Amino acid sequence: MSGPITEAATFTQHTTPTPTPTPTPTPTPTPTPTSTPTPTPTPTPAPTQIPAAPTNLAAGIASASSINLSWKDNSANEAGFKVERSTDGTTFTKVATVGNNVTAYSDTGLVTSTTYSHRVSAFNSAGTSAYSNKVSVALAVPAAPTNLIAKAEKKGDVDLSWADKSNNETGFQIERSTDGRVFTVLAIIAANTTQYKDSRAQKRQTYYYRVAAKNNVGLSPYSNVVTVR
Repeated sequence: MSGPITEAATFTQHTTPTPTPTPTPTPTPTPTPTSTPTPTPTPTPAPTQIPAAPTNLAAGIASASSINLSWKDNSANEAGFKVERSTDGTTFTKVATVGNNVTAYSDTGLVTSTTYSHRVSAFNSAGTSAYSNKVSVALAVPAAPTNLIAKAEKKGDVDLSWADKSNNETGFQIERSTDGRVFTVLAIIAANTTQYKDSRAQKRQTYYYRVAAKNNVGLSPYSNVVTVR
């Protein structure tokens, strides 16, 4: 008789799985802050300066009723120029305003036999400059020349000389006559001249001469009349 059968116990060994390591998260880099540029300060504009005064004001007779003025512009920031006039050299009145960089003006509508004074200033938004020099012009014909002398040369030419008594002439007008009544213009010569040679005179001919100073207003009275025979 067979003995009891003993069954061998079977044991299954269970292996505990190795845990998968959890990856360490990569830290997110902190962004570098963007720098804000410092604004450039707006420069404060320099205050406008009053213009420099004009200089070298000059005046000349243009006609019996007008005077031409010119001056030197010494500023680079003027808006224009003021032109002033006076008949007594003390009390001035503005007669014109001209634009920047203008250096001339013609003062018209004047009265003959009057002395006019002028001055000029520059201006802009900051104010008005000092005045230029003052100039004065007598709007009148020149004074008459005097002491006219005539001398005949052997070949027939006639030499004339006289005294210049004016300071505003633009020239002299020399006139000749053969009868002492009707004179014709022989020549017009430059200001400040006090001599003239008549090279068209003929021998054994009687001539009468006279001289007047002239400018843009007109002729002066005549000098004395001289005779050459």
